[in-house]
Amino acid sequence: MAARRRLHDDRVARSATLNRFDPSGLVVYLDGDYLDGSEARISIWDHGLLYGDGIFEGIRLFDGSLFRPRDHLARLARSAQALGLELPLGAEQLLGVIGEVVVRSGLRDAHVRPIVTRGFGAPGVDPSRCERPSLIVSAYPFPPLLGSEPISVLVSSVVPVDGSDPSSGIALYFSPFSKALVTGACLPDGLFRTQSD
Repeated sequence: MAARRRLHDDRVARSATLNRFDPSGLVVYLDGDYLDGSEARISIWDHGLLYGDGIFEGIRLFDGSLFRPRDHLARLARSAQALGLELPLGAEQLLGVIGEVVVRSGLRDAHVRPIVTRGFGAPGVDPSRCERPSLIVSAYPFPPLLGSEPISVLVSSVVPVDGSDPSSGIALYFSPFSKALVTGACLPDGLFRTQSD
């Protein structure tokens, strides 16, 4: 019971810290420009925001080293291919941008998030309404969470729905993207999280 209480207290403390997140001083790459995190903006007409039409990766930085960056960028490329989305930069160029964001932000332990959206365009789900994709790379401090102490694990009753099941009425995961991450794919993670609290 004490371990469960400690986990709850840690979660509450972490939540309070996240609610006070200040991105100033962190550097964000946005479509060719490096900006202060507090000044980075995307248009409300970006199809990534309007329709969830985009892809992302989450790459950990541990003690100044990216964890398996080429594997992550290969998955980003597969994700882009699955959506018919053109990547604005090649893998090595993108890796350079990621490194620059990390260095300019002065980070050693972080979470790095490259995001590619369909980009700015007229409303409507037709991808041809967007001239070019948008690329955003951000990074924020993310120290190792687990440490060396044992942790509790929850097996959630929330089951991802396979998009091939027409009777479900909702598609949370899409089977063609099993090795891809699309921006709308985090909904089950949020459900898992709320169930664990």
